Amino acid sequence: FFNAENKSFCGLDEITITAVWAKVADGAEKREVEEKWKKLNGKEFELCLQRSGLVNETAKMIFKAYES
Repeated sequence: FFNAENKSFCGLDEITITAVWAKVADGAEKREVEEKWKKLNGKEFELCLQRSGLVNETAKMIFKAYES
């Protein structure tokens, strides 16, 4: 399950994990982990929006500096 080249997911090969995840028996524990993944994905999306806003703000400042 580990891929040292894929640093964006802490070395975890998410494609492999997703493919094997179906073999995990359904139940409360599996649903709990799936809920944690949903929450984490939401936080990642929020962070992406924050990063994009910061990049936008920085780009505007750079643009103003070039105008003057």
